[in-house]
Amino acid sequence: MRRTSGPLLADVGESLVDLRRESLSMVVLFLGLINYVWLVLVVWPGTGRDAPGAAWIGSVLLAATLIASYVLRERALSAASYLLVAGIVLSVVCAMLAYKSSHLAYLFVLPISLASMLLGPRAIMVTTVASLLLIARISVANLELPFFSLETLFPMGLTAMITVTSWLFEHDLYIVLVWVWNGYEQVRRSAQISQQRGAELRQTLKALDEAMFRLERTRHMLALALE
Repeated sequence: MRRTSGPLLADVGESLVDLRRESLSMVVLFLGLINYVWLVLVVWPGTGRDAPGAAWIGSVLLAATLIASYVLRERALSAASYLLVAGIVLSVVCAMLAYKSSHLAYLFVLPISLASMLLGPRAIMVTTVASLLLIARISVANLELPFFSLETLFPMGLTAMITVTSWLFEHDLYIVLVWVWNGYEQVRRSAQISQQRGAELRQTLKALDEAMFRLERTRHMLALALE
């Protein structure tokens, strides 16, 4: 790939920040709707069963995280993104502890995907390592599952695969964005050069018209002089 200049990378970075801010807003609204449905259908009293305390903690924690992330997105996008990812990780932990199900470990792919979308490679790796450790710890200690079992290793393997996919997607997205912005800059520079040359051509034509007028006047005066 062609090496890009500093100003171009700065413009790409600003565009990426705007894209991530818009993505965070949409994610917060979507997860807020999912959390509301979860509260009404599963956690809220009177739905046919008593919800465990961890389920309440996870839902309230997720709601508070979503609100805080939405408020902070304009002033501190990175902090809002980290807060959102951490809140989702803790909410998944609460769900696994509340309902004693290893199947809920698959929800760890959500914070990893969000880390890829909103943060970057380092955040992806940190979120993945934390998710794998939490899956192993909860499955063995709280759910009393063998570590070398399908219920434990399959969610961990799927989480690792999602990590690789997310990293590749984030890397390719940045490269495509650089290419698109580079093409836009080339078109903009070409348009500026065309405008500049057009102005120079108009100025040359104007000078030529003035020269033709002076030549015609000189010819007329010469004709008068000859007479």
